[in-house]
Amino acid sequence: MSTLPPAQTLILLFVFLASTAILQGQPWVSGTVLDADDGTPIPFATVYFDGTTNGQTTDERGEFKLSLSGMQLPARLIVSHLGYDLAATEVKAPSAGLVFNMKVQGQDLQQVEVSDRNLRERTLAEFRQKLLGDDDWGLAASIKNEERIVFNRDYKDVKLVTENPNWRRRLVNSKRYPQTWAEDSSYVVQEQPLNLRIDRATRLRIDLPDIGYDLELDLQSFLFDYRQALTSYFGFFFYRPKEGFGEEPRARHRRNRERAYYGSSMHFARSLTTGSLTANGFAVYRRSGKGPQERIEEINLPSYLEPGEAPDTYLLRGLKDENLVILYYGDARGRPLPLKKWKRAKPLESGIKVVSDSCIVRADGTLPDNALLFTGQIATRAGAWLLPSDYHPEEHPE
Repeated sequence: MSTLPPAQTLILLFVFLASTAILQGQPWVSGTVLDADDGTPIPFATVYFDGTTNGQTTDERGEFKLSLSGMQLPARLIVSHLGYDLAATEVKAPSAGLVFNMKVQGQDLQQVEVSDRNLRERTLAEFRQKLLGDDDWGLAASIKNEERIVFNRDYKDVKLVTENPNWRRRLVNSKRYPQTWAEDSSYVVQEQPLNLRIDRATRLRIDLPDIGYDLELDLQSFLFDYRQALTSYFGFFFYRPKEGFGEEPRARHRRNRERAYYGSSMHFARSLTTGSLTANGFAVYRRSGKGPQERIEEINLPSYLEPGEAPDTYLLRGLKDENLVILYYGDARGRPLPLKKWKRAKPLESGIKVVSDSCIVRADGTLPDNALLFTGQIATRAGAWLLPSDYHPEEHPE
């Protein structure tokens, strides 16, 4: 049997110990997911950091282990499984031995499914449009388990006077809304919807083919208000790259992800927190007054930013009720143009309505409190354009 010289043995031992130390020094979070009723492990539960590609499913013992390398803490850790209520905790530092006791999801007997009004397919199409968008990317995206969605609406009674015989005939033949006619047919009362909403937490599997992700969306609520033409929803996002975790993105996906990123609210927020708005193609202006008295002046937005309580978190203060204009100067691929080329470029225009005196902005580009309402170009990008918060475009030296 051959033996190694003492010096070589020491070198190999040092390399082994150094490698072990590096592995042990890597930050992790680990734990177990159990059924709250009987304490049995729950396999195949999805454990992930909200808004990222960092996640996995539990093994047959209900166990998981996620790397914290590259994560910005604190971060929200989500545990999701069909048939169970969602569980969540905030991770502030590496930890082991977390235990999640999942409760079986209860049945809400108060839910009213709008399929009894013969609106199921129409309602699904409307929901997809509001959530994912009606552009090419939104139309290409699909929800794989739409059968799980339970819709609801609020209605109001609208009285319509029917003096015109042709109009009366059209209303009689119309089956869009429930109707109650007066005995002399002089008027009809119709129920017209005020909104479209989802009140019950629903786990959706969404295919985003253009940017190359399979999205698991734990949707907690959704509301589209017809009067204000405003969509609002709240949920937790886990992105699975179609190429697989840790693999290079396909060329098409890489191009489209860059296209989705540049000029987006994420790109804007990251540029704001690093004080690099101009270098990233953004110019910000304050709009005040109306009509002939309207004034638009450039504003040094980073000067309103101050450190927040949590690491990598900032507060935008002192701008409540302000209307800001954002101009983004990009090239044909959407990448930011240098300042010297702005004069010949046509910028994309967006706006921000500041609704709070203290708005949270994270270094990863997320805006958790919805205190900044975007309009214009940025607002036109629906769910089919959203990227995980751990996405970063490749560097493109000029």
